Amino acid sequence: MGGDWNTRGVYFRVRTKRFTLFAVCFFALFTFSLEVEAQNPQSLSVRVDGTDRQALLYSGNQALGESTPLVLVFHGYGGSSGGLKNPQGLANHLNIHDHWPEAIVVYGKGLVIPRRADGRIKPGKEKPGWQRAPGMDGDRDLRYVDALIEAVDDRLQLDRKRVYATGYSNGAVFTWVLLKTRPHTIAGFAPIGGIDNGAIENATVPRPVIFHFGEQDEAFQLEWARKSVRRVKRLNRSTSETRDWGEYSVWFDYAEGGAPFVWHLHPRGHEVPMEASANIVRFFKEVG
Repeated sequence: MGGDWNTRGVYFRVRTKRFTLFAVCFFALFTFSLEVEAQNPQSLSVRVDGTDRQALLYSGNQALGESTPLVLVFHGYGGSSGGLKNPQGLANHLNIHDHWPEAIVVYGKGLVIPRRADGRIKPGKEKPGWQRAPGMDGDRDLRYVDALIEAVDDRLQLDRKRVYATGYSNGAVFTWVLLKTRPHTIAGFAPIGGIDNGAIENATVPRPVIFHFGEQDEAFQLEWARKSVRRVKRLNRSTSETRDWGEYSVWFDYAEGGAPFVWHLHPRGHEVPMEASANIVRFFKEVG
């Protein structure tokens, strides 16, 4: 009996060790697969007003296990071409997902902008982009943003208190629109190379903002950008107290009930400056 018992004990220990080794290997493989999935974009589709609208989703390497922030990113006008004018091109330049791998990052895709009464879009020049003001195009892009947030929340562990928005050029203009219309849904904003067009003139809810703009911008005049700065400072109750926040960046302190504002005026043109991604992630982490 003693020999049998010892043999069984050894057999049990061997089986236990094999099971433990299998469990460790399986967990490591599962974790690796989640990290790979988080690093590779997935297609995200939402239905808005009877239209299937698309986006690129980087799910974040923590989004299946814990509450995770979300950054919405909007391309410039002309999304059918390369560079900064489509979701994948913007993801390659404004690569928020690389600088914040723990976060969920969604690169939105605009619809073709119809001809409007203001005549700014010429016949045959209609391209994908975003609404430039509240109420424009039936607010289809605002409903798209609402649908994206709900889709992410259904699919992943989203922290609804840490949803942020950024965009370049026409996408920046839309980011300002979101500051006016979705301040209770989105916690922070980072327009790049685009003005507010007066969208926040009557905004009433202060929210953290970091604004990148180039002194040599050929698409928007610097004075227009300075008007946006004055409006956001008024909205966020910025004071005269400032401090350096890195190269080309100034942090504005704020009165009670206000919100942080960083003005980043770089010496280049209408572009996403190489420092923008790191600045935006740093800012959202600090204010979040």
